[in-house]
Order: sequence, then C-alpha cells, then structure tokens
Amino acid sequence: MSKTGNFILGFAMGVGTVLATTKFLSSETGKTIRKQMQEMGQDLKERIADYYEYAGSAAEDVKENASDKWDEISGHFKNSKSNDFDDDNQDSDIEFDLDENGQMHPSVKEDTSEFQQATTGTEKE
Repeated sequence: MSKTGNFILGFAMGVGTVLATTKFLSSETGKTIRKQMQEMGQDLKERIADYYEYAGSAAEDVKENASDKWDEISGHFKNSKSNDFDDDNQDSDIEFDLDENGQMHPSVKEDTSEFQQATTGTEKE
C-alpha cells in the first residue's frame, strides 16, 4: 500500500472511532455511565472530607492527651522538693568518684556517724 492509502485507512479508522465514541456517550447507556461516574466522584469527595475531619479530630485528641500527660509530669516535678532525692539516698554507703578521665567509679562512703566520731574522737565537719 502506498503512503496515501495508509493515510486514508488511518483517517477512516479515526473517524469511525470518533463516531462510535460519540454514539456511545450520547446514548442512554453513556448518559447512565456518566451519571454513575459523577455520583462516584461526589461520594469520593464526601469520603475524603469525612476522613479529613476524622484525622483532625484524632490529632486534636492526641494533642490534648499529650498536653494532659505533660501537665501531670511537670506538676509532679514542681510539687516535689528538690532534696527529696537526696533524703531517700542518704542511707546508702556508696559514693561515686570521678577519675582523671571523667569516669565514675563507686566507692564506699566515709563513715561519719556519731558512733565513729565517739570512738575515734573526731567531730563531724
């Protein structure tokens, strides 16, 4: 076939496709399909809006819970005395010393009880 024949055949096929598509979309079936697609699009828009609202509500709940927890924790620290920790640990016989490299090493506390002071004759400084 020549170039002109191929062109005419392609043109005829294109025109036929356009006519069939136009006939399909203008028929009752085509109108029904377009209506269904519009309804599906509207449903999708509504579903997206619902999910957006749900996500916003969930994020607000998470924010409120985190804020409440933060207030609870910070209130605990504000209400506690700074020397509560020291009072709880005074009975321990272990101290930590730093060496020249900045490493912590446990050591036994020096006994400065009244009994030791009475037996050795030293006073508590």
